[in-house]
Amino acid sequence: MTRKAIADLENAGYRLYNEVGHDDAGTPSANKPGPVNKAQRAVRYTFMDNVGGTNPEVIMVDTRKEGTYALQNQSTPKQKASNGYKNSWGILAPTLQTVEMFYTKNGLPIDEDKEFDYSGRYKIVNMPVNYDENNYFAQSNGRTLNLHLNREPRFFAWIAFHNGNYEIMKYNGKVVNTNNAKKAIVVKFRKNDANGWEDGQTGNYTGTGYLNKKFVHPAFQNGPVHYPYPVIRMAEMYLNLAEILIELDALENTTGRLEEAKGLIDKIRVRAGIPTIDEAWKKANHPEKANTAEGLREIVRRERQIEFYLENQRFWDLRRWKDAGILGEKVWGMNIEGDTDETFFVPTELQNIRTFKQAQYLMPIPMTETNKVPHIVQNPGY
Repeated sequence: MTRKAIADLENAGYRLYNEVGHDDAGTPSANKPGPVNKAQRAVRYTFMDNVGGTNPEVIMVDTRKEGTYALQNQSTPKQKASNGYKNSWGILAPTLQTVEMFYTKNGLPIDEDKEFDYSGRYKIVNMPVNYDENNYFAQSNGRTLNLHLNREPRFFAWIAFHNGNYEIMKYNGKVVNTNNAKKAIVVKFRKNDANGWEDGQTGNYTGTGYLNKKFVHPAFQNGPVHYPYPVIRMAEMYLNLAEILIELDALENTTGRLEEAKGLIDKIRVRAGIPTIDEAWKKANHPEKANTAEGLREIVRRERQIEFYLENQRFWDLRRWKDAGILGEKVWGMNIEGDTDETFFVPTELQNIRTFKQAQYLMPIPMTETNKVPHIVQNPGY
């Protein structure tokens, strides 16, 4: 049924935004300023761009306009200038676990890539000029962690870190740059920095030392740039079918299912500017994962976690996989009380208390129902 749904959608003209053979994202313009890097540009505009009035990837949308406390205002860096936009809260803060989730530039998990210095990922280093290949600035932004370099395009397009670039058209009341290809600022998240926490401050700061960029339109000026919010898009259809094929193969090994699944996942990977599964994993620490149902299960689940970051999928995926226990794990970020690179760039356990109990996989049966039929057994844990 999923395969037929995909075929029907493709026959109706739906496809991945900026898939091979299509340049939907184009080059920087007044309506669609930076990034310049083609892969970052593709994933940044994937569902924000209405190509010719419609978006070829988005199947179902929520057309309500964003309010004051919605995603874009929560994600944009706070503006301290008197004439700056007052509703940029700068509070939607990805965790360190989220940052480490994204692939390396070679399309591998950071602990699988032989070329990535996993053991030295928290080492402070000087940033190369043009570290994200967008040519925003002619000089280095300063220092950062090894962790933030040599990562995949989706990481640079969707995650902001201290001394990293943040695409925005107007900041602190001023147009950032007259060049549409260079409309970006360098964000600073250390204590007392332009976008960091200050003594006595009780809100409007990043609690992890990171800030979200996904869903924030680079043409953001004095409030959100409105676009239909994606509910279902073609990427989900492809990854749904890939997951089905992998699970079927795990139950009854059949020739061709895993190869078809890899082909579907590769559609997403290629659009994201990373190598195909086979190309990437032959250089991994555990290359065999690319050829087994168990290994591909890990790969497709991670692909969903990355591709649908902040799209209201993760919680429900974890529940159906019976992996939701990780929602109760400790949360980590940078030390936002640090006012130097040495004190800020320290993995720090946050005081957020998150819990998930086994009982929460099921909802309690309402008492009104158990009173009607006394022999009904209540779900465990209630």
